[in-house]
Amino acid sequence: RIKQLTVENGLNYQDVIYVVLHSNRLEEANKIAEDLSKLVNNARRVEVTTITSTVGAHIGSGVIGITCIPVDNLEHNELI
Repeated sequence: RIKQLTVENGLNYQDVIYVVLHSNRLEEANKIAEDLSKLVNNARRVEVTTITSTVGAHIGSGVIGITCIPVDNLEHNELI
């Protein structure tokens, strides 16, 4: 369901960076990123990143989250 919601949130944009965040679930995060790459046609890129230990201390191990960052109106040199 989280993939579906993320895709729906990004539908109104032409250029989106999708990020899969995880806390000790790299394999599952990579699979979700691969699935997202196949589901969307507006991805500038799909990234996988680890949730920092500071945040992880509050949420615990085994968490996965996804976000979409619309970059339609950003100049190329504004992106990291």
